[in-house]
Amino acid sequence: MLSQLKILNDTVKLFENEIYPEVHAAIAEVFSDYAEENWIGGYEDAEPELWLALASWNTAEPDSKYRPIASLDLVDVSEDSDNYFLAALCGLAGARAGFQFNIDSRYFGGSNWRNYVQSWKNKTPKPVSALEELGFQDLSGKGEFFLPVLLKTEKLADAYRNDDYAEALQPISDAFDTIKQSLKHFDAIIKNAPTV
Repeated sequence: MLSQLKILNDTVKLFENEIYPEVHAAIAEVFSDYAEENWIGGYEDAEPELWLALASWNTAEPDSKYRPIASLDLVDVSEDSDNYFLAALCGLAGARAGFQFNIDSRYFGGSNWRNYVQSWKNKTPKPVSALEELGFQDLSGKGEFFLPVLLKTEKLADAYRNDDYAEALQPISDAFDTIKQSLKHFDAIIKNAPTV
């Protein structure tokens, strides 16, 4: 490998400086296309994080833009954090990526959130079942609902070559259709949660 260090270096630079920023921008465009009026998110203003939330979940002070109490973030949930995010989106090297429901536990009493979610799941299993039927997985049993997204590397390579990402990013568009169906269930979880 070291004998091919220049090729490796050039490849990494191409990926980090051209390929990933272009694909990231295309994904952010999908976020923007699917976002509705009552949504906010990290897909605006070329932010590095890709997340969305209902505007009603935003508790930001007037002098700041966002401070959502909950959001759906496009993340890598793999144990190995050394992978490139795009590799995780393609399921390479055992990595997994998708949308994860994250909450600001400080707003919900810190560690009390876990107790609340477990209690809520036992008392009101219908919304949790509905989320599971939509494809969400509770990764820890503590309300960390996750919707997997898997991109095909061949389609992504074609998209980069042809500068047309619609087909390659269809799994993200499909996830948005699922998220739209799930928001009422997540909103119910948040509205019924105890706050500090």
